[in-house]
Amino acid sequence: MGKLKDAIERLRDDASAGKNVIPAMVTATKALGTTGELLGTVREVFGYPYDPMETIENPFH
Repeated sequence: MGKLKDAIERLRDDASAGKNVIPAMVTATKALGTTGELLGTVREVFGYPYDPMETIENPFH
């Protein structure tokens, strides 16, 4: 899970910095990240819950 965690951290950093997140999403997808993990990470950066249904928590904390 090290590669995926690193990719998710890069995605979080890029989203926080206002950068284009597509390259980080591609990297995270190649590391077997799910769409939910990617979008949840970006949602958190912008102040929304990781899961809109609030049934799961971010596994990367």
